[in-house]
Amino acid sequence: MKFPTTVQPSRYQDEPYNSEDLIADDQLPSYQEAPGGLPECNHSEHIQREPPPDPAFSTRNFAASEVYTRFAKYSNNVDALHSLINEQALYPPTYYVQIHGKHNETQHESNSKESQKEVTDFYFRINITHLLGPQGSGEIQFLPDDKRGYRGTRYPSLKPKLNDWESRDSLFEWCQKYVSDPAKIKSFTFSRKIRNHDTQKLYRLIRSAIAETRYRGQVFITFPVTNSKLIVYSPGKINEWRTKTWVCWFFYITFLWVLTWPTLIFLTSRYETVKCVFFYANTSDSSDPSRICKLQCEDDWFQSWKQTIKRAALTGVNIGEEGSLSDNYRTTTEKILRNIQEMRSGDRSVDEAHNFHGFGPDFARFFDVYDWGGDN
Repeated sequence: MKFPTTVQPSRYQDEPYNSEDLIADDQLPSYQEAPGGLPECNHSEHIQREPPPDPAFSTRNFAASEVYTRFAKYSNNVDALHSLINEQALYPPTYYVQIHGKHNETQHESNSKESQKEVTDFYFRINITHLLGPQGSGEIQFLPDDKRGYRGTRYPSLKPKLNDWESRDSLFEWCQKYVSDPAKIKSFTFSRKIRNHDTQKLYRLIRSAIAETRYRGQVFITFPVTNSKLIVYSPGKINEWRTKTWVCWFFYITFLWVLTWPTLIFLTSRYETVKCVFFYANTSDSSDPSRICKLQCEDDWFQSWKQTIKRAALTGVNIGEEGSLSDNYRTTTEKILRNIQEMRSGDRSVDEAHNFHGFGPDFARFFDVYDWGGDN
């Protein structure tokens, strides 16, 4: 299989970074294939993948983990639905490492009362979608015959199953069953799954990097996924309401969901038989010497981002869920740290040291570390 790689020009800057440097580029570089079908993999290079394209007339839930569409053609035309799922299967879910540090501060009020205020010390994401492999590397899988699931039913069932003739093109046949289903309220779900990524190991590695900064606050490291589900709903008012964010919030706040959600489940003919699995590696055991990763193992990725994670934490980067750290930020961090270390060891001249004066407050924390971020 040919793995496309990306060639990104060097964008090192001699001026201090600004907030825009933190965010990943919107314009993606072009892909190139290596001669002879061999990948030009540069494990130190951060490559961002495009998110899946939005289907016609689509909306998202608040967390952006699910995409909904009520485009009528997807529910009454087999070829349109089949083409949609085939296209969506080319794209992995958007995958992040999210790192959040916070602490509590005690505030003394005028009436001698005390109150606790939560303070965010750093909050940022790193897009790691590229570690799931090139576009089209996922594996489409179907609901096994011996496993209960939603096969156009209101509750998990073992029936109906595809016969041997239908199984020759399972995706088309499940699309056919959905489109031909006379139910007025129905849905077809396509899921994306990630397998064999040792997130526990990566969690421990990132915690160790944060600990090196002597941060004493609470640290939360998660691996959020967006675009993990695409749900095609049949057209109609009920499905229109269920996909509107404000309607969902209204039902949550008023607790009407206690009555309406079970009713919706009972009324909806659900098809949840298709998923695409994206393998980080061929096995989940990261200690297996024969393990093969699509691009980088957890240790290699961590080593390429360790200093950047420490810098972002020490300097209080707080971009939340609005974006992710760019590769420009990572490469700039590595180059400046390398130059500072050379200057401290006497390998660089004093004049050269002045060229990096603008980065001083940022990078001094690497060499003059003290406890910070604890509750007070």
